[in-house]
Amino acid sequence: MVLADSSPAYRRDLSVSLNNLSQGYSDRGRRAESLSLTEEAVKIDRELVLDGSNPTSRGNLAGSLKRLGFQLAMLNRAAEAQPPMEEAVKIYRELTFSNSALLVSLADSSLQLAGFYLDQQQAIKAEPLLREALGSQVLFLQGQLPLLAEAQRQPLLQTFGEGWLVNYSVAGSGGGGAEVALFTRLNRHGLLQDIERRQALLARAPGPQRALSEQLKGLTARLSDASLGQPERLALQKERDQLEQQLYRQLPALKPRLVEPQDVARALPADGVLVEFQRYRPSFASEYRLSPANQSSDKRSGDPRYLALVLVPDGGISSVDLGPASAIDPLIQQALKESERGELSVSPLWEQVSAKVFGPLLKPLSGRRTWFVSPDGELNRLPFAALPAPAASGPAKPGASGASNLRLVQTIQLHVITSGRELLPSPAAAAGGTPWCWPHRRLVPAGARCRRAPRRGR
Repeated sequence: MVLADSSPAYRRDLSVSLNNLSQGYSDRGRRAESLSLTEEAVKIDRELVLDGSNPTSRGNLAGSLKRLGFQLAMLNRAAEAQPPMEEAVKIYRELTFSNSALLVSLADSSLQLAGFYLDQQQAIKAEPLLREALGSQVLFLQGQLPLLAEAQRQPLLQTFGEGWLVNYSVAGSGGGGAEVALFTRLNRHGLLQDIERRQALLARAPGPQRALSEQLKGLTARLSDASLGQPERLALQKERDQLEQQLYRQLPALKPRLVEPQDVARALPADGVLVEFQRYRPSFASEYRLSPANQSSDKRSGDPRYLALVLVPDGGISSVDLGPASAIDPLIQQALKESERGELSVSPLWEQVSAKVFGPLLKPLSGRRTWFVSPDGELNRLPFAALPAPAASGPAKPGASGASNLRLVQTIQLHVITSGRELLPSPAAAAGGTPWCWPHRRLVPAGARCRRAPRRGR
């Protein structure tokens, strides 16, 4: 403090020290003292913003305001907590226009404010913030992941934690909850695999990057040698990571983009429907939770559940809770095991699976003859072509005369996809390049030339 009093240049350092000390007090449960230090840091940061000599001052102020709002909320001073949280989000929004690195801070701040609104039972205010948090996160990842070696990508994804999964928990809240959940699924599910697939195609295309791609292929083959010693393997892995980074920085930039549910809806055929399944654990924003009294008893424990998000061509979105994963996953596993053994008694099991997965969707799927299904969790293991068509009255009892022999694929056209993103034109087609050939899509005019579509990613 002595240095800060004698020289304004040290005032930013003082603010940082105050925030660090505040965190230390907070970790020890000394919240009142922690709050006092944060309030002092906010005061200093405001003075630095007014001074205007340091361009980073506004970002620093936003960080201090975010901390202040959180601490006030933890002291049950909700009316005082809301303004600093909202101001922090507003500042980060403005700063991200010129500094995309702050998208991470915007995502974190928006998620925190959304959690606060959920805690206050104001879902209508929380939903656009949950959408903003997810969108900011995805745009940042789309800009950074392509530049990293593959071994460095998963750790970057993990730095965001699982706070964004709250978006699935609001799917059944009414209002825009289902749209938020579908927006999340369309943009976050398979994001890394999508980037890797697009980069693999670019790496194999003619150009200077082709030589690097071949070198990388040779290194990967050498790493597959089981007789390699540990020192040599580590050296080769380091060389591979450096080569990957060099290759990916030579590739044309993948333009960050967000997928909107309405765009996917317009790509569906008139009789089509998209069903995005999501296995998730009911939760709320990482720093806030709705009280158990606000949740139904069967969802209170946070045990994994399955959610179905249904999109139709007119843009209508519905969410259907399929129930706990504990009632679906073991059934799929048992049916697969008996199928592998060639058991004749397996059909009733598949009828039960079909009833569990598609039975609750009979109403939103009614009249739809072209289904695009994006599975998740154990549903990825389902032999969809072998599933019986779900009956309106549920699975038939073994030996019952009313049992249907029709398979699901005998009643509708079924396309299993990784994500609803696949229904949109590829970036190459959008940019005027040669589009991909997709048998089940009307993206290419009749008679037009197209390339063979890549295989579905993992």
